[in-house]
Amino acid sequence: MYNARCVSMVSFLTVLAPFSAGLLVPTDAVAQEVDSAAGQVDADPRGTWRLDLTVVTHAKVPVLGTTTAKARTTFVVQIDGEPGAAMVKTDPCRLRILSDRSFATTRIPPAFEAALKGKQAALEGGPPVAGSPVRIDLRPQHMGYNPSIRSSVPEEADDPAVIDFERDGNPGGTIILDAPIFGETEIYVVQRAHSILEGEWKSADLALGRATIRDYAQRNVGASNRLFATNPDIKPDSTASTWRMVRIDEGATCADLARGAGAPSDDREYGS
Repeated sequence: MYNARCVSMVSFLTVLAPFSAGLLVPTDAVAQEVDSAAGQVDADPRGTWRLDLTVVTHAKVPVLGTTTAKARTTFVVQIDGEPGAAMVKTDPCRLRILSDRSFATTRIPPAFEAALKGKQAALEGGPPVAGSPVRIDLRPQHMGYNPSIRSSVPEEADDPAVIDFERDGNPGGTIILDAPIFGETEIYVVQRAHSILEGEWKSADLALGRATIRDYAQRNVGASNRLFATNPDIKPDSTASTWRMVRIDEGATCADLARGAGAPSDDREYGS
């Protein structure tokens, strides 16, 4: 029972990838992408892009000690506006939760993914040429509660600030934990996060970097099995959280990404 409870703490508590200081040192697979993209001279960032974001968190749980989870989110990104004053619009497509404990899994229901909202932010830094810096501040985001009612993250399901995120009749956002013996358990989560993407253009068609989680708070406000209604100490790891943005065909959609458009060469590093 302890193992199942511990896995629940780790795997559900990184539900939304909260959208970095330092530049990512490319793996061999990414280096090949950089080499293949070299020589591009178009410095206009406008167009359609695929963004893969992996946020790493560490949780202190009973018996198991510190465990690690990765929240991997894939977006279609549209960059519009004049060069030097471009805006980034994100459209979330897919979310996965991976844990270093393999005896239980976390599943994100389609209704949860459909309820995820896009963001709009300024594209900062230099032009999209090799070696130029890039920065995207995604600003604070809130999931499962109304920040105009309560500024802090609610702790109980009956808090008036808690909302039904995906309109499934449950408080907060609902995810599914599948653990041995217990089977599938619904976990109800609320979250506040503020993430900043910083990195470097590798070419006119590829940018890499790390994700700094400036603010992060998350609570489990309930579960279909009360054994899982726990809240361990969880910390985001900005040094291990990464992102990758690659240009794809103009007008591409989430369906195109699901078919592999712009997918990273090294899924272990970036997730797709």
